[in-house]
Amino acid sequence: MIARTYKRNGKWWVDYTDARTGRRVRRCVSPSKAEAEDVLAKIRAETVERGFFEPRKELRVLFEEFAEEYLAWAKANKRSYPQDARIVRYLGGTFNGKLLSEITPVMVERYKLKRSQEFRYKTRQLVKPREVNYHLAILKALFNKAIRWGKATANPVKGVKFLKENNARTRYLDNKEIAALLAACTGSPRMEHLKSLVTVALNTGMRLGEILALKWTDIDYAKGLIHIRMSKSGEGRTVPMNDAVRDALRSCVSIAQVVTPGDSFVFCHGNGKRRLSFRGAFQAALRKAGIRDFRFHDLRHTFASHLASNGVDILVLKELLGHKTLAMTMRYSHLFPDRGRKAVDRLSAIYGTLPSPTEAETQVQPQER
Repeated sequence: MIARTYKRNGKWWVDYTDARTGRRVRRCVSPSKAEAEDVLAKIRAETVERGFFEPRKELRVLFEEFAEEYLAWAKANKRSYPQDARIVRYLGGTFNGKLLSEITPVMVERYKLKRSQEFRYKTRQLVKPREVNYHLAILKALFNKAIRWGKATANPVKGVKFLKENNARTRYLDNKEIAALLAACTGSPRMEHLKSLVTVALNTGMRLGEILALKWTDIDYAKGLIHIRMSKSGEGRTVPMNDAVRDALRSCVSIAQVVTPGDSFVFCHGNGKRRLSFRGAFQAALRKAGIRDFRFHDLRHTFASHLASNGVDILVLKELLGHKTLAMTMRYSHLFPDRGRKAVDRLSAIYGTLPSPTEAETQVQPQER
């Protein structure tokens, strides 16, 4: 172990090896040699003391060192790797340089508070609770993996309460807004295929990622079905298409695809490469249509909300949206018209106290005088 004092530029420094990390440390202490030697003596004493109380050597793992191991595993096993990697790098701004065994629930609480008070770079809006919770979830998963691999003994996130979220956003377009948006999806080269994209979203409830991943082999015109190879839930599903979707998809066929057919993407550039985003074109169409506070994902809410308000069974809606649980679909339950009233009215016929609603409708009501 290195442990010495030396003079540089008129000041005395200490040079030693950190017993926790094994790294060499050089620190400027004082113009006085005696003070520098006193500091070095204290460092030596702490090192001896740490030999009795420090965690076992195999658990002295720095956060950034294990973060690299975790990301290597995530890259091979998680579809969300790009987003997870970005978050782990961000976490490193707070926890790099610390041993996993040194990170406490109090430190995590401080990180949670700090992150929730920050502003997003582009929108200058406060970071939403959902994003903060996602950071905590990634940190928790990282520590769980460290425990399984024998690199840590406790998870400091376990005792931290996640923020309360309010993500039940159901912003959707009415018929006039839908017409205005579709009319605005034309007029410039970057708008090419945007109208078709919006039409598919409005009539199928598919997510943007699912639509952009569509290939022509996923379209079954004979049966009127679209096959989604991989959805957000990690499973494939099939959605029906109506005439509006058929026409929208056919309008995306390019000459190149006809001449050289293959397993190409439906929404692609002129060179056949997959379109990754329509963000700029979509935002321009929204401005042109005068629609505010609207995201592309809200087209999915529009699809679900209009079906719900027109009496489509909630289980059918769940299947169309590809939700794993009914609880996810229940956000639209308030849009089902009079479903509770009709159910209760049936009791009159069941109990025999009043004619059934069907019979009552056929009876001629006397006119008031």
